[in-house]
Amino acid sequence: MKKNILYYLSDSPNMGGGIASSLTILKELDKKKFNPIVLIREKGAVSNLLDKLNITYKIFGSIKEKSSLQEYTKDLFRYAHFYKKENIHLVHFNCGGWRPFSVLAAIMFNIPIVNHMRIVIENSPFLKYSSLMIANSKFTANKSVPLLVPRKVVYNFTDINRFDNSVNIRSELNIGEEEIIILFLGSIKEIKGIDMFLNLAKSINDKNVRFVIVGKCADKINQEGHYTLQQLMNQISGNQKIKYIGWRSDVENIYKISDIIIMPSQWEEPFGLINIEAGAAKKPIISTSVGGIPEIINHGENGFLVEKDDLDSMIKYTKLLINNKGLRVKMGEKGRMIVEDKFNAKKNVREIEKIYESLIEKNDFYPSSWKI
Repeated sequence: MKKNILYYLSDSPNMGGGIASSLTILKELDKKKFNPIVLIREKGAVSNLLDKLNITYKIFGSIKEKSSLQEYTKDLFRYAHFYKKENIHLVHFNCGGWRPFSVLAAIMFNIPIVNHMRIVIENSPFLKYSSLMIANSKFTANKSVPLLVPRKVVYNFTDINRFDNSVNIRSELNIGEEEIIILFLGSIKEIKGIDMFLNLAKSINDKNVRFVIVGKCADKINQEGHYTLQQLMNQISGNQKIKYIGWRSDVENIYKISDIIIMPSQWEEPFGLINIEAGAAKKPIISTSVGGIPEIINHGENGFLVEKDDLDSMIKYTKLLINNKGLRVKMGEKGRMIVEDKFNAKKNVREIEKIYESLIEKNDFYPSSWKI
């Protein structure tokens, strides 16, 4: 009999790596063994992709803090009724779940809870009810609490076939075939290292090199740490070497036309999906040595690592790759080998399926004092 697995996903027009990884799980999940059901808050980018994947989803509306015990109880039993009606065998949350009542409803029916930790969680009172925590890196696993909850590292992964089917869009973007493209891909904000990338671009004077920025700017001014389009254009200041092309859904095509990937993250990045996307696309990457990134990048093999404030080393390694096409190809090929071995979607989803099977086979998941 198929086991019904309930997934909680947020919805955003600018999907991050965590949502992308969750969608890959849904795509690769063995549908002969498991029947995925997804709860989302509203229709949008995620629901459109779920439609394409033919994955069942339910719209449960936006989540608001409850102002009374009556409202809280009503929502608790709303979720409990849904779990029972759909015969849910396991609930898979991302980073702690939506609200406490969605966790408590699972406890009511002894449904095992998997929490997928894609960021470091330092304080969440309901994580202790998890049957198991899946962490996207050793860094995330070691830094997240509560430490008494069992945890297993299953690295994030990417769909390699997506990159194999990419197309060259240089002509569409008015980029010459002879130009060397250095890529920044991500949200246009300080913690993603956009300032370091701009300083890198302004430090390299080579007429055959173009610096391309792909990502979403802030819609409103005064969002701390974020750039609006106008603020970014002010920083670029008419520099013809720097090209901003906005947010793109076809990132595989962006990697296709790029020669060197830069990920200058300025925070403790739990994983950094761009590092494995670069490998899948056979491109070398220069990243800052923060968070879980050193678990992906082997310095000098599939890329280079620099300290987050070391612009000089970033410039040095970028120039090295600009001037050595053979090294770019060699590092790109090594990156692909590492992704196929360690960050392979099919292989890592099989690990998640083993976790599901192990937890579902158990009879009791919570002490009797926790049951409602």
